[in-house]
Amino acid sequence: MKTKLKLIALVLAAVTVISLFAGCNKNKSDDNNGMPEYIYIPTYYPLDFDFEEGYVGNTAKASDGIYILVNEKDGTQKREYTYTDENGEVIN
Repeated sequence: MKTKLKLIALVLAAVTVISLFAGCNKNKSDDNNGMPEYIYIPTYYPLDFDFEEGYVGNTAKASDGIYILVNEKDGTQKREYTYTDENGEVIN
């Protein structure tokens, strides 16, 4: 029984080694020296925002461009928002 099990393990190991060598293609032509045919090169454009205090909140891409939500501090006015639940009561 042990001899039969050893023989099966040896055959499976041989099949595994042969399948590893079958994956190597030595006849492959290497015309481009390992470089892909197309390479993506990004283009960066400067965004000139005219504000001193603020930040870019959200961005979204659409088919016709990019939309950017810019939050800017405008003066010293303070706005206070209250949040209410479905019954109209103020949530603290």
